[in-house]
Amino acid sequence: MDLISLKKKALLVPTPGQTEQEYLARHLQANSFFPFMKQREFDINEAVSILENFPFKSIDTPVGLLDSVLEEMTASI
Repeated sequence: MDLISLKKKALLVPTPGQTEQEYLARHLQANSFFPFMKQREFDINEAVSILENFPFKSIDTPVGLLDSVLEEMTASI
């Protein structure tokens, strides 16, 4: 989620057996936020090609939103 708000591109490689990571990677790919590859199928040349051709979707987040949330969280510590 941080990568989305920072508007960074990435290829997700979920840890095998970590069902929450696998689910999230599939979900984010299906919604055009990030592509993913299974670890056992990882190939650097294919990864570069996927990143170059993936139709990344971004969302507009209000400027400073992340900073204000972090400030609020640390203020309560």
